[in-house]
Order: sequence, then structure tokens, then C-alpha cells
Amino acid sequence: MPSEPEYLLVEAVNIDATVFDTTQISVVRGSSYLLARAIRTIARHPGLGAGLEALSIGGSSGLFRVGDHLNAADRVWPQIGGHLYV
Repeated sequence: MPSEPEYLLVEAVNIDATVFDTTQISVVRGSSYLLARAIRTIARHPGLGAGLEALSIGGSSGLFRVGDHLNAADRVWPQIGGHLYV
């Protein structure tokens, strides 16, 4: 019997101190681009692709449905965290 789907929200928080801590527009744009790219990278990550379905992807957040296995989000999250902090 399949378990209920699990959802995972990945979101950049407290970004004002890093993105907007300058008056240089190129730095603000580059920082914003990196945040958006991080979310898109998670959605396209080959090791996670089989377990994640992107439901909504924004500039600094993504909502994903995680596979049908019990506690699948608990197994996927360390892989995502390791990928983002490398």
C-alpha cells in the first residue's frame, strides 16, 4: 500500500543581508541568479530526479513532491543539503 505523498519546500531565507548588502546592481543580480539556479539545480539533479517532482519553482524557493516511499523526504534532504553546500 503506497504511503501518502510527502512534500519538501526548499527556500532561501534571510537573504537580505547577502543579496542586498551592496549598492552594485551586478552583485544583486548575480546573487539573485545563484539563488534561482540552486532551486533549478535541485529540480534537475540526476540523483534526485527519480525521487522529486517539482510542483512549483520560484526565484528563491521550490516545492517538490517526494516519492511514494515512507519517509522519502528524510532520505532525500541530506542529498540536497550536500549538493547545495559543496
